[in-house]
Amino acid sequence: MLRKLMIFLALAMVVGALVTSTISAPEAAAVGGTITAHNNTTSDCEADEWHWVINQFDTGGGHTVPPSITVIWKVGAGPNQTTTVPLEKLSPAGGGAHTVLHYTTTSAVIPSNATIVSATATGVYSTWSGQFNLSHQPCTPAPTSTPTTTKTPTQTPTNTPTRTSTRTPSTTLTQTPTRTSTATNTPSNTPTQTLTNTRVSTNTPTPTNTATPTSTRTPTDTPTQTPTNTLTRTATNTATNTPTATATSTATATRTNTPTSTATVTPTGTTTGQETPPDIGKTPLDVNPGPNSNVPYTVTFTLGSFQSQVQILDIFSSNDISSPHPYGFVTGSAKLQKPGGAAQAISDPTCTSFSGQIDCTYDFTNLAAGTYTLTYTQHIGDMNCFATGHNEVHLYFPPNTAVQAALTTSYQVLC
Repeated sequence: MLRKLMIFLALAMVVGALVTSTISAPEAAAVGGTITAHNNTTSDCEADEWHWVINQFDTGGGHTVPPSITVIWKVGAGPNQTTTVPLEKLSPAGGGAHTVLHYTTTSAVIPSNATIVSATATGVYSTWSGQFNLSHQPCTPAPTSTPTTTKTPTQTPTNTPTRTSTRTPSTTLTQTPTRTSTATNTPSNTPTQTLTNTRVSTNTPTPTNTATPTSTRTPTDTPTQTPTNTLTRTATNTATNTPTATATSTATATRTNTPTSTATVTPTGTTTGQETPPDIGKTPLDVNPGPNSNVPYTVTFTLGSFQSQVQILDIFSSNDISSPHPYGFVTGSAKLQKPGGAAQAISDPTCTSFSGQIDCTYDFTNLAAGTYTLTYTQHIGDMNCFATGHNEVHLYFPPNTAVQAALTTSYQVLC
């Protein structure tokens, strides 16, 4: 009997151990782990910036947001280098059940010609089911800024000729009536000789030295208009009035017209070199569409100067990676409104599908400086409830591959 009791107790201990291990197993599975970015390169580039995103991250429930990611990279055949890239921001800023985490650094830290070996984040909760992507990388080679050309020469030399030319015709034309009163019988020859000498003396100190720097932005317009307008008006008044009305009216007309014409033309030419930097905006921001619905978008972009080629790139991504994508551009919905004009229908963009995103490109030619409004519609199909993603819009001036301006928004599908 004692032997049977001991056997029973041994069996009970074995069963208890099995039950204990079965209960504790789910707790071990809940411990956070390491995730790896699914892409190490992208066709999207922006100035000198490296940008990674982790989407559909639940910041509640005691989950800790990774404060940084670890990026391993190398240049050419060189050794691997390791860089810690800090968290830049959350979208939306207050967090939530479907938050996008943004991690950003520059080409000063990771060179623009580097090859990304891997990017990892640690401490991510085990039930996370979003995407970890390299959103964009620096443009290679690094772009240089070109909008500010030949602004400096127009400012300094403009003031110098204004003062000189104003004094010169006053002194020269004062002597004209003396010669006219003497040679009464030959009025036609007298104003011809006087005006010829006046033009030579006026042009020698003033437009000859000034025209070179000024014509950098407005070739031949500024130096030609100033002497031509001044001397033509003086010559007409002098030649007509001299034989009849004496030298008094000649001197009065000359002094009145000359400084007025010069002072008006010069400041106008000086202020023509200003240029507004390019900019871009998009509405609505952070929308929450339902499945099988349409979202009308408005993109506003500003050009500081004439551009022969302009490109708008719209990137629409989602963690719903169904194939084909259950979202996309609505055919025939694109319109463009030029400065001061009405919105007009334009050709559909060129759209290309990638894993988890669709890129649509709008190409324009010969656009003048000003603000433009581009409108179009995105269709949200039969997407998963609470699916999230981000929507980026970039401004380019081909063949330059540098991003002139960009904006990123987020969205979440609510059922």
